[in-house]
Amino acid sequence: TKWIADITYGYGGIAFNVNGVNAFGFGYMMVDNGTIQGTRINTKAKEGFEDTKTFKPSEGYVKFAYARKVTDRFSIGGAMKVAHQDLGQANILNPLNQPQAISNKDSKVAFDLGTYFDTGFRTVTLGLNVNNYARSVNYQGENFELPRRVAFAFSADLLTLTNHKSGRQKLAFMMDVEKPLDFSERVLTALEYLYQAPKAPFGVALRTGYRFNHDTESYSLGAGLKFKTSGGRGISFDYAYKQFNKSYFSGVQTMSGSLMF
Repeated sequence: TKWIADITYGYGGIAFNVNGVNAFGFGYMMVDNGTIQGTRINTKAKEGFEDTKTFKPSEGYVKFAYARKVTDRFSIGGAMKVAHQDLGQANILNPLNQPQAISNKDSKVAFDLGTYFDTGFRTVTLGLNVNNYARSVNYQGENFELPRRVAFAFSADLLTLTNHKSGRQKLAFMMDVEKPLDFSERVLTALEYLYQAPKAPFGVALRTGYRFNHDTESYSLGAGLKFKTSGGRGISFDYAYKQFNKSYFSGVQTMSGSLMF
């Protein structure tokens, strides 16, 4: 996927449902930050620095996930992932004030935890998740935390809340209240309209969302198509457009697909 600032990333995963109670999953993500021009301090140069070699910083992770349906209304799950980051080579001064080249690479084990609770009232569900709980990373003597995030989630079918029952349509409202490590609280909202006739294999979804108190992102639009047989096999395709602050970045389009077997 082509992201902002010439960043590209790829991701994928596979999940298995065992007896409707346990689920196992494997996934990965790789990020290519493009090519960056390296520099180093040179007090004799007009700009105060000089160019060095170009480098390509990258990062990614692989993970294993497990979830269990504890009761018919409560589920809990977690994931362990190995995250790696390569920021290239840096030139620093050692304690003897001599130039020294060091490699800025590191790998850490991180954990995610999530819960899901069906309140039993209409279709209202609640969730809580923590992402990227791990030891800090050390670069050039300084510690940096992984982008830890805590979020509370709420979702409901608005049609059932208004006593409008339909086997063909759903109007789902979703909201996340999140607290990232490096930013103030944010509110993420989304609305999805889903139409699928009873026992019909085809379904279509229309989506929109908005991020409140975000420094760069604002609204998003999307749509999806799904084909699923009575045996549970099928395929889905999703498209989304994300709008960013035009002072910094242009909008981004993403596409994803999945197979069910």
